[in-house]
Amino acid sequence: MTGRKWWSALTLLSTVISSSSYASGPLVEARALGMVMMSTSSSVMINGAPARHGTAIFPGDVVQTQNVSTAVVRLRSGASLAMSENSEVALDWADPAAGTERMNLLRGAINLRNPSPQAEWVTLPVASVLVQGEGGFPAICRLAAVGQSSTIINDRGHVEIRCSGAP
Repeated sequence: MTGRKWWSALTLLSTVISSSSYASGPLVEARALGMVMMSTSSSVMINGAPARHGTAIFPGDVVQTQNVSTAVVRLRSGASLAMSENSEVALDWADPAAGTERMNLLRGAINLRNPSPQAEWVTLPVASVLVQGEGGFPAICRLAAVGQSSTIINDRGHVEIRCSGAP
C-alpha cells in the first residue's frame, strides 16, 4: 500500500472507532454480583437461558430453578444463596459502593448465609429482610414465598424483618 492508502485507512478506522465510542455514551463498569457455583441438573436458568457451573450473574439477572433442580449462588460479598427447586430470584445491587446485594424472592425457597457485617437485603411479597453477620459469626436465614404469602425463619445471626403494608 502506498502512503496515501495507509493514511485513508487510518482515517477511516479512527472515524469508526470515535463514532462508535461517541454513540455508546459513557462507559459503564459491568461488575458481576456473583456466580452459580453448582447445580443439580441442567434445568437452572439465568434470564431464561440454561446456566452452568461458574456462570456469572450480573445486576438485573433472574435465576430460576425448575423441577428437581437446585442451585447455589456465591455472591461477590461472600454471602451464599442456596435455592430449592421451583424457585426464582432477581438480583441487583442494594448499595454498589458498599458491595451489598439486593435479592427479590419471586417464588420458592432460599437459604441465605451471610458471614459479612455488610447487610444483604431480600425482598418478599410482604416484607423486606436484612441478613447480616455479627462478630465473626454468619447470619443464616431461610425464606419462602408462595403467591402473596411469605415465611421467614432466622436460624442464626442478625435478621431484621421490615413488613410492608398493614401489620
